[in-house]
Amino acid sequence: MADKNISALTAGTTPDGTEKLHVIQGANSRRLTTADVAAIGLAFNTQVGTAYTAVATDRGKWIRFTNASAVTFTVNSGVHTAGDEITLEQAGTGVVTVTAGAGVTVNSRGSLIATNGPYAVATLKCISSSVFTLVGDLV
Repeated sequence: MADKNISALTAGTTPDGTEKLHVIQGANSRRLTTADVAAIGLAFNTQVGTAYTAVATDRGKWIRFTNASAVTFTVNSGVHTAGDEITLEQAGTGVVTVTAGAGVTVNSRGSLIATNGPYAVATLKCISSSVFTLVGDLV
């Protein structure tokens, strides 16, 4: 896979309940298991509640929010270092809103900070210990 460009990446659940990602590479496609994702550095962190605060071990993880109600995702100062990334997925119907903790600035185009619906994905990039940039499928 390293030599090919990935043109699409979608998440879903198989009939047996296991989480899968589907990768489309040009004319080829295949399903990635959670083990495949972990092998390339995107371990899953599934959250079922309506509030979650980022921790240092979330660096490089794909956080799946599965709640049907609105979810608040908070990022605090001093927890992450420049270059850290966290990927967020709205895997349920509950919109995920990114909230800046005390002393934190979250920048995004148009000041958008909430996911745009089921399976919307966003990435939070740490610029410094208290400044983050949020990009992705946002409203």
